Amino acid sequence: MRRLLTPFLLALALVALVTGCNSHPPLTGLSVELTKLERAADGSITATLQVINSSVMAFNVASSKHQVFLNGRLAGSLEISEPLGLPAEHNMTQTGRLKLEGGAPAPGAASYQINSALTLLLYGDTKEIQKFTSTGTVQVP
Repeated sequence: MRRLLTPFLLALALVALVTGCNSHPPLTGLSVELTKLERAADGSITATLQVINSSVMAFNVASSKHQVFLNGRLAGSLEISEPLGLPAEHNMTQTGRLKLEGGAPAPGAASYQINSALTLLLYGDTKEIQKFTSTGTVQVP
């Protein structure tokens, strides 16, 4: 019986070590909303996003990528490379040019869905990508 106890404890310690290194608590309290679309004189569209942090932790957003759907159709994509320091329990806005796909969207009220991927700088050079989807309505100019 004693001969089996030592290998069993070693195997249990190895399993705990391996699973403990790969798991970390999920980051919660972050979301992204589309708040405004503006059309420039050249026909390009600028999108304003609100990054919401309802968490008690502050986050450093290194960059973000977004897909914008209007009335169920892909309107375009948006990439923001400007870093964003997001304090705990605060909301901040970011603006970027929407790369249109499939032509300009029709003016008027539209339901939207935005699929976002935020690249978070956790510590040092360690980054983590968090993905979000949100829906709502927005006025298309």
